Amino acid sequence: MKVEQKFLVTTFSFEELSNLETLQIEFDKKLYYYTKGFNAPIFLESPKCRYCGLEIKYFELWIDFRTILSKYRFDLVPRSSGNQKFNIDHYIPLSKNGPDLKSNMVTSCYSCNKRKGAKNPEKFLKEFNR
Repeated sequence: MKVEQKFLVTTFSFEELSNLETLQIEFDKKLYYYTKGFNAPIFLESPKCRYCGLEIKYFELWIDFRTILSKYRFDLVPRSSGNQKFNIDHYIPLSKNGPDLKSNMVTSCYSCNKRKGAKNPEKFLKEFNR
């Protein structure tokens, strides 16, 4: 049986995350180390939704335990002041032969990413007059 447990470790401001090299975290009498992963630089370079312009205000760092394999991972979750989540979106969807490269990845709020789905990004942007 797969069991997952998530715990909020800390929150970061933009400045704190920008200056972070490695964070040592003691949790349940064990030490864990967080180093900015793949998503952090994308969020830091583009701190608002590519489609609607909603801005990231802070970041939550969660630790996610997957007990079936006794593994853990960190999830960096950007949030707006209204607690909206952000994620990475493939600007040109993979289903439309968009590349799975950093150059095709943009910051998107959860609402826009869900609404955009596999739509043409230029047509979707017209909904926002952008």
